[in-house]
Amino acid sequence: MLDTAGVVFMICDTTTTTITTTTTTTVLQSKLNGGNTIRAINTWAVSLVCYTAGIINWRKDELEAMDRKTRKMMTTAYIQELTWIVYTYPESMAEQD
Repeated sequence: MLDTAGVVFMICDTTTTTITTTTTTTVLQSKLNGGNTIRAINTWAVSLVCYTAGIINWRKDELEAMDRKTRKMMTTAYIQELTWIVYTYPESMAEQD
């Protein structure tokens, strides 16, 4: 008798991680302010992980890796936004003169 339950949970685990990452990236690419960005990530990405918590037995290292990846994406999006503001600010000031 084959044990297919482990394979199914592994596929669900990978799919959930991919969807969470994609959703977080989409939210971060939107032009929401800080509070609404956090609210959107909590609503769309974190709720998916919480919903699957009863189905998939998440290991602590998997959740930590997902958390680390999300925080890195948030930091990168913030740095890119600051870079955009710094590099476009002088041009916008030049247009006003």
